[in-house]
Amino acid sequence: MYQSPKDPSQVEYMRFSDEIESVFTRKDLEKMPTAEVVQFVPPVGVNMYVLSPEEEQTLQKTMHRLAERVRVRRIQIFPLFEDYDRVHIGSVTRSQFHRVLSELEMGGLVNAMEFQILYRKFDVRVGGRNDVNYISFCQMIDDYAQTRWTDPALK
Repeated sequence: MYQSPKDPSQVEYMRFSDEIESVFTRKDLEKMPTAEVVQFVPPVGVNMYVLSPEEEQTLQKTMHRLAERVRVRRIQIFPLFEDYDRVHIGSVTRSQFHRVLSELEMGGLVNAMEFQILYRKFDVRVGGRNDVNYISFCQMIDDYAQTRWTDPALK
């Protein structure tokens, strides 16, 4: 993707570097210190696994069950996930994911097999570890519950 058109054995390092840096900051920010910087948010659905039809059906039932609890009790799930995401990468460990649902009194609505399906569906690889993409999870819950309590900056 960054191969030099002049010499195919070379890489256009500046273009590559600019793209990588765009995740962390805005190009030439030192020349425009008052410019507004928008936090990078990966597209919804990135790294989401395709489940088997049976798993997808189980996922849908589980998500609707959780969304109904969120809707009826007017629970805001996103802020609690954010609290566990200390470096703001949009993911939490599997144990943190389970803990958040338990703290929200929603952990009892999901059995062990359903947790495994949730882990697979929202899996994201972070530093050699499989974490849970809570942003995609919360957005799907919001869609099912027909609420909009997720961070507005992510919309």
